[in-house]
Amino acid sequence: MNKSKLMYLFAFISATALLIAASNVTAEDSVVEWTVDEERSSISFTSEAPAEKIVGTSEEVTGTIKWNNARTSQTTAELSFPVNSMRTGNSLRDRHLTEEDWLNASENPDVRFTVTGLEDVRVARSENRTDYRATAVGTVELNGVEHPNKASVEIAILPERKVARIRPTLEFRLADHNVRGADGVVGTEVGKVIEVEGLIYANWE
Repeated sequence: MNKSKLMYLFAFISATALLIAASNVTAEDSVVEWTVDEERSSISFTSEAPAEKIVGTSEEVTGTIKWNNARTSQTTAELSFPVNSMRTGNSLRDRHLTEEDWLNASENPDVRFTVTGLEDVRVARSENRTDYRATAVGTVELNGVEHPNKASVEIAILPERKVARIRPTLEFRLADHNVRGADGVVGTEVGKVIEVEGLIYANWE
């Protein structure tokens, strides 16, 4: 191989290496960590059963979202709230929720939502914000039992204010998390399936 061909090959290899390095830096730099605004965020849950409809809330939501600007589908998140923060409008029922045959707060103090990625992402952009609709894929950990789950999620991003509003909606079955409850209560007074909605605000630097 003559000198000119060697120089061309060296230049090609160098340029390729630089492009790969640049793409890696871009992908890494595109991930922005959002922190949940605990003062503004909340979770609500609804239990529909023949004997009673129960609606409750928690206003102690914490967590982080690692938003991937370059690859939105690779966005991840960790959200949680304490079992002891759940309120249903009935203090006796709230205490029952923390007991061993329900959510066993002494052994499993938190309910956790883990997002491992986003599917079916749709985007709508305007002058001051970007809106996303997607399916968040991950797990719910309840009563110490982790189970796969998916949530419909709406995300509104206001880049100038460095704030995002996130509205997840999902369902989970108590049986999937080994929540037995008192004899005969689940399915009659408490629904077998719990619906959850969130209103999450997050900020970043």
